[in-house]
Amino acid sequence: MVDKRSVIEFIDARIERGHQWIRAAFYSDPEVERIVEALYIRWRENEHRGEPIDYANDEELELLYNLAKRYASMTPYEAYVVYMRRLEERE
Repeated sequence: MVDKRSVIEFIDARIERGHQWIRAAFYSDPEVERIVEALYIRWRENEHRGEPIDYANDEELELLYNLAKRYASMTPYEAYVVYMRRLEERE
């Protein structure tokens, strides 16, 4: 089990403030998209109290953390390739 604060700090430091292609690859990941969408739904249902991440369960937090570690370990070029491949698949 991962600590919510650790997940938030890692994502903030390595994804949010990381290279734009790392951020794009992370947020375009289908699992990340699914979780983020679910978190925003729960957040809206709770009248926008707190932050969307506050509504993540342990399984979602762990998955986000593991995916963030994977994307943070990529070079910007690797992340760019991943992101562009996803864009092409969606067209």
